[in-house]
Amino acid sequence: MAWRTPFPRARASWARAVLLGLAMAAAATVLRWAVVSVIGYSLPFITYFPFLLAASIWGGAWGGVVALVASALFAGRLFFHPDDPLREWALGSFVIAGGFVIGAGALLAEAVRVSRDREQRLEATEAQLQTLVGELAHRGRNAITVLMAIVTQSLRRAGSLEEAEQIINARLEALGRAQEEVLKAEGGATSLPALLSRTLEPFDLTRFELDFDGPAVVHPDAAAGVCLVIHELATNAVKYGALSAQGRVRVLCREHEGKSRLEWREIGGPMVEPPAAHGFGHRLLRGALSPHGGSATRRFEPDGVVCEIEIPTPDSSSRSAVHSKSELPPRSTTA
Repeated sequence: MAWRTPFPRARASWARAVLLGLAMAAAATVLRWAVVSVIGYSLPFITYFPFLLAASIWGGAWGGVVALVASALFAGRLFFHPDDPLREWALGSFVIAGGFVIGAGALLAEAVRVSRDREQRLEATEAQLQTLVGELAHRGRNAITVLMAIVTQSLRRAGSLEEAEQIINARLEALGRAQEEVLKAEGGATSLPALLSRTLEPFDLTRFELDFDGPAVVHPDAAAGVCLVIHELATNAVKYGALSAQGRVRVLCREHEGKSRLEWREIGGPMVEPPAAHGFGHRLLRGALSPHGGSATRRFEPDGVVCEIEIPTPDSSSRSAVHSKSELPPRSTTA
């Protein structure tokens, strides 16, 4: 609002208030002396009230009080005869009236500051809401895309509706567990150990060795992709790999050059061979993390499947937030 432009945005310091009060009293005195030839020595305080108001607005109550005291001293000495019987009464009236002016000016300036602060907070809140709405819309679109891909590819590869139902439900449950971890992180970076533990719960955690070098984290947008990739690897391990026999799976995670590098290695299972045709799992590994700057590369080695996953780590503020909330130790071992 244009009318608030003359009002200061911050309270004046004590030293500045004193200097401003003295300057306003001196300016009012000089102006009053300049009009002596016009109105004489009558109305001795006529020029002081606007300067008292200005001193209280720009210097606060302290600036106004200093201006009032200095103005009374200057006016009493310069514009009254020493033997004037009305001198004391006039000065007393001036001090009382000036006090009201100072009070009004200081309160008005404080009201304007409060109004500006509330307006700034409101603008900041509106900006946060707009960001939140945009983020929710972005995540909603991502979720819909993931859901469509899950349903379409699961129906395409399933041998019956019952099998398709089981596959879809399992993948949606994995997606739901990822969202639970994102919600626990309150929109910040998600703990990777917690995310993997939740994803692997249905597959018997005692058959997994989880080894993390520090409390690794993942961006909330990439959490669903990580969860689906790990769920797909575990499902295949149960069907064809180490978990179909007496084997186990070792999951190692290290941070290097701004990325969390996760290695999935199956040990002690039957010999595996690359599939003759690529299905949903192959497309999932290729595309689930690429929109977030990550990747997943699977190899079929004689000892079992090995998958190397790279996930960009979030910024330092998100990392510190999730580290302070995480109850997991920096290094987790076999459950």
